[in-house]
Amino acid sequence: MRSELHRAISQWSRVVPELFTCGELHDDRYDESLLTAILLPTMEQIGLLQGTEEPAPVRLPRRRRLFPRHRRLASRLIIYRLPPAPMGELGFVGFIGKKRAGLSAEVVERINKLDLALVHELVRFPELVSYASLQLSDGNWGNLVLFTQPSLLEGLRTSQRHRYAAFDLAPSYYEWVRLHQGTVFCAGPLPVLMRETTRYYVFDEALPRPLLHVSYSRQARQGPDVKVGKGSGQDLAGKRDLEEASA
Repeated sequence: MRSELHRAISQWSRVVPELFTCGELHDDRYDESLLTAILLPTMEQIGLLQGTEEPAPVRLPRRRRLFPRHRRLASRLIIYRLPPAPMGELGFVGFIGKKRAGLSAEVVERINKLDLALVHELVRFPELVSYASLQLSDGNWGNLVLFTQPSLLEGLRTSQRHRYAAFDLAPSYYEWVRLHQGTVFCAGPLPVLMRETTRYYVFDEALPRPLLHVSYSRQARQGPDVKVGKGSGQDLAGKRDLEEASA
């Protein structure tokens, strides 16, 4: 698996991260490729740490860049815990957001400080494996979280910092976000992302809650060997009309 990963990462590194932008709200056809570009070096680093033979246990969390420093855009990978080996499946959440134009320095500073605080707080969640971020060519970011148990998501929902970020800061910082959730199948030569749901949040500062549109994937229900049409916009089985997002 490691040699396959290395070859795949070499191919991606020729175009990543300059290839990607966040697009428009429902323009999610590139997100699978974007999240895969984040996933591959993440899984390679996890595999390297799992294979480390040291007299003392590997010290975690461990922080590094996804891609080399000479790349024009920034990236970040934090490995909090190593999943059991051999890996079978992991849960994932992928986040792509479009920043508002003309953000004030105060809002940007509040977001940066909260980001640092959240990175440190995530240590306390035993289900969390990794948190990776990749800057896109339009200045926005794509993020990928890997975890071993879905209880992580409930833990994040009860986190005061996470709720402050989602309900207080996000409406003033983002126009909208796409939030993908699903499973990473790790048993093959390369890890495979299988999306289960995508939530599209639209932030309107005049409304008390963001508007939410949810789509569901046929592919996730049928399993990882099913091939669907090109682009993630063609594998939707069900939709829910725009409604107010629940807390």
